[in-house]
Amino acid sequence: MRLLKKKLIILLFFIINFQPAITYANEFLFGNFKGKTFKVEKGKRAFTNKNLYSFKSHLTTKKIGKNKVEMKIKATLQMRKDTPVKTQIRRDKFKIKWDDSKSGSLINESSKHKNDKSKFKIDGNILIIRSWIDRNKMYETQVYEYIKP
Repeated sequence: MRLLKKKLIILLFFIINFQPAITYANEFLFGNFKGKTFKVEKGKRAFTNKNLYSFKSHLTTKKIGKNKVEMKIKATLQMRKDTPVKTQIRRDKFKIKWDDSKSGSLINESSKHKNDKSKFKIDGNILIIRSWIDRNKMYETQVYEYIKP
């Protein structure tokens, strides 16, 4: 009986002290994605890809370490037919912190974006990223579909 109690105490100690270090076995989706939709929310106002004349986006994710990802986003948009087309490219590196087997947080490694907060969810071949952009005080949600190689 004492041996069983001792083993339970050791197991409990292990769970309490090392549980935050446990990660889920699921892999983040790495590869190429086609942008499906986006939404920007500031206060009670919302702006989506449906408010644009044209919108295309592409995301590439690359594994750069254990629970680390590099994301490159290229977005091309046009407000109205008679306005110029704008293209933006952005590259960021994130630490992945899993909440469960299909969702978690993306922690930007750049000190410039240290107050931004991003959450992700994987639903089959769909990747949803919702971010709080601190410098603009707004939420941004991006939905991407994985392009199978």
